[in-house]
Amino acid sequence: MKLSELSKTHRRIRWLSQCMLVFLTMAIFLYLANVVLGRTELIGAIGATSLGSTAFLAFVAHNSYMAQSKRILGGYLIAIVVGIVLFHCVQWTFNAHIQINHRYLVLFVAAASAAIGMFFMTLLGLEHPPAAGLSLGMVLEHWDMKILGIIVACLLLLTVIKYLLRNWLVVLV
Repeated sequence: MKLSELSKTHRRIRWLSQCMLVFLTMAIFLYLANVVLGRTELIGAIGATSLGSTAFLAFVAHNSYMAQSKRILGGYLIAIVVGIVLFHCVQWTFNAHIQINHRYLVLFVAAASAAIGMFFMTLLGLEHPPAAGLSLGMVLEHWDMKILGIIVACLLLLTVIKYLLRNWLVVLV
């Protein structure tokens, strides 16, 4: 349903309600990240920005190609796998005492992680651009399975809510 098809009052209610869904998604993520980690970390911030973009797509432009649940979940799965693999490759060079400038290596590999993630997302038909930022952040900053678990849990919650509200959501953009 398009927003223009609703009365002025219903448009305002839907607009505010759908924006609140974005707020709730982000509030849940930030609360859980703070409770579980006890501090704010760069990877948590990068996860929050990626998740914020995903929440916008899911609740404001829910019928767009990039907002399909399989693309959201598949894109993040690919980004997490690419981020884990490349993070460990960088760590291996540190541990192997390979004579290269590690600062520049990390920056190069982080940039490559976004490109490699998008390559596999496109190859598999699971494009979700906000997820690319997560793999980049995973290479730049030390991460742990707790924060990845929180990100995945919030993504699952987001896709379930989006599915349950599919007949109620309207396109806001």
